[in-house]
Amino acid sequence: MSYNIVYLNAFPAIDSDFDSIAKLMGCLMMRNVATSGWVINDSSARDSKPGCVIASPSYPAGDPGTDQDYVHHWTRDAAIVAMEFAAAQNKQSMEDYVSFCKATLDPANLGGNPLDWACFYVDGHPRPWNAQSDGPALLCLAIMAGWALLSAPVQLIAKDLVHKNLVFLLSNYPNKTTNLWEETFGHSLFARAVQLRCFRVALANAASLGLTAAEQASLNTAKIDLAQHIQNDHWAPPDRRYRSIYDAVYGRGWDLNVDAVMASVYGDLDCTDPQLLSTAAQVRNAFAHPSSPWYYGINGWDASGGRGPLIGRYPMDTYDGNLGDGETLGGHPWAPCTCNFAEFYYRIAKKHNGGQAVVINSLTEDFYNQVGITASTLPADVPLLLRDAGDRMLRAIVYHSDHLELSEQFNGNNGFECSVRNLTWSYASFISAVRARNQI
Repeated sequence: MSYNIVYLNAFPAIDSDFDSIAKLMGCLMMRNVATSGWVINDSSARDSKPGCVIASPSYPAGDPGTDQDYVHHWTRDAAIVAMEFAAAQNKQSMEDYVSFCKATLDPANLGGNPLDWACFYVDGHPRPWNAQSDGPALLCLAIMAGWALLSAPVQLIAKDLVHKNLVFLLSNYPNKTTNLWEETFGHSLFARAVQLRCFRVALANAASLGLTAAEQASLNTAKIDLAQHIQNDHWAPPDRRYRSIYDAVYGRGWDLNVDAVMASVYGDLDCTDPQLLSTAAQVRNAFAHPSSPWYYGINGWDASGGRGPLIGRYPMDTYDGNLGDGETLGGHPWAPCTCNFAEFYYRIAKKHNGGQAVVINSLTEDFYNQVGITASTLPADVPLLLRDAGDRMLRAIVYHSDHLELSEQFNGNNGFECSVRNLTWSYASFISAVRARNQI
């Protein structure tokens, strides 16, 4: 899928023309990506380097509705966007991204900060923030996804970047880290899942990366170890769900967290794993079931129009990024969370597209019943029902967007966009979901 400004003259007539909408959102996403001719200035009057991916153009002085400054390059967000460069066969953006990553990881720029530093200024220097070890894994995955697009000289830079990050991860993956939402410190399910996927993909590309036999052996050992820890540490049988954080040191956030679903989209959790399906069903119920104390009122309205539900991060979320905006018990629904949940449905639909019967048991029953699938559902109808569930979520995203511009969140009570505007990750997650839909 390519992104060209010409698509801005062809606004889709209906909210389910997802391919056309995704192309438009690709154009909107690229506004937050710096090039040699598109220079982004941050709130400290720094000029961007090509390949910088800002999280959003919002900052308090320029956007009085928010108390957050997102005109920075987060390793995680940028890598997720770079995966869309790779999928769109966007060679220049991919090469610019590799160049910017090289600048951020230059020891002269990093100073005394670790290799998993999470946030950088637009010129590549580290911003006072924290470390977050899902970032190096996602960076490696993005580069490996776009490997074939890179010219030979840039591949040498990319190989060095991947190698340095793999060496770092092999030494540090057993350690605790800041979680996906940068609110909790402990052993993160999301971080472990993307690290596991990174190690698997690196082993599959060992020849291109020039990995030695010893490095491959270390990756294989780490892969086995991570898989065991995910199962042993994060699965909570009494709660019938995966824990988001194991052995937390500090922070907020419940064990019930949409990052388990997102760990399947970006990491290495099987989307048909019964334990994950049980977790996903509880996440959806938390925000979509009228009896839940964290129910979003807008989901009731949307349901009557064949849309939704919109999905938040976790129960008792208190962040919204707005000044003076009233909180709900579950925070607000997020665009990336909802789009990733839609992609989750599409990926499961693809798994069942060959007519395989759905296994209904005590762990999976709630998940499948939520989308109208029971033990008596015909195998041929299963992927259609799952696809429809994802479509309803994407229609809600489109319906509540501002002419397809996506903020970070939607107000859970009235559906209006809130928090920082034009979140780059929101666009990338929508585009990724549509691509998964087209693969069913």
